[in-house]
Amino acid sequence: MRTVIIGCLLALLVGVAGCGSGGLSSAVLGSSNSPFAGNFSGTWTDTTTNHNGTAQMTVADNGNVTGTIVDSTSNINGALAGDISSAGVASISETYTSTSSTTSLTGTFAFATNGQLKGTLQQYNSTKQLVGTPIFTFTKQ
Repeated sequence: MRTVIIGCLLALLVGVAGCGSGGLSSAVLGSSNSPFAGNFSGTWTDTTTNHNGTAQMTVADNGNVTGTIVDSTSNINGALAGDISSAGVASISETYTSTSSTTSLTGTFAFATNGQLKGTLQQYNSTKQLVGTPIFTFTKQ
């Protein structure tokens, strides 16, 4: 009798595990969606370089980031690409199209009590020298 019960339980587990993409893993382990997933727009300012501007970004369910950035001080536009981990750790490349200049942005994003997404990042040039510390403030769209 004990063998029959164990056999039935094993069959049930195998059946649940094979139930499509939302089977046992998402039901038991929870969702793998990024808490930062969504579309955002906002502003940034860098008091070390006296530059500021606007930015838009989309964070995918897996944390991948794509977007655009405008440096209003220099009047140039660029693209953002990278990722934000589920803990908010960001690693983003910033490429300005008119100058073909690419910099790396690293730092942390977190939601403020007012619901805005804020990030304080360090900006590094291609030789890994710190060139700025922009602060981003986004609103979810």
